Amino acid sequence: MRFAADSVKPSKALRRKVESLKGKSLTEKAFMDLLRGTTRDLPDGVRGIKIAWERIPDDSGVYFVVTLIADRPPRPGLSPQLTYSSSLVVGKERLGGGQGVMAGIGQDVRLDALDWKEFTKNLQTALAAPPDQYLLIQVHCAEMR
Repeated sequence: MRFAADSVKPSKALRRKVESLKGKSLTEKAFMDLLRGTTRDLPDGVRGIKIAWERIPDDSGVYFVVTLIADRPPRPGLSPQLTYSSSLVVGKERLGGGQGVMAGIGQDVRLDALDWKEFTKNLQTALAAPPDQYLLIQVHCAEMR
């Protein structure tokens, strides 16, 4: 459980939130609280988040990495835009996933407005998989600049 080497340095509160998940079974609520909580109130210098959680079915534990995507100045004339993607794999089966872009032409678009209903439904299914099955959960969302 760690923040990626290329991540923006997390706040103490966010670091504690991630560390509080260590040694516990991952739940849909904990995962979505981390994702939604971060996108609702992006830390200074951050334009998005990537989360990767992988379980190898050999009892060696899980790989859990959070990346806070560094902000950069917006390009002149670019309307507000978001990019997002998700991937869920259980064993050899993909559960939903995909990617998208949302443009805010004439309106403001924010990460906390992204609809994660389908992802959440698939996340619940993935987390119900027995521990002897491979499990990969990846999600990414960011403001484009």
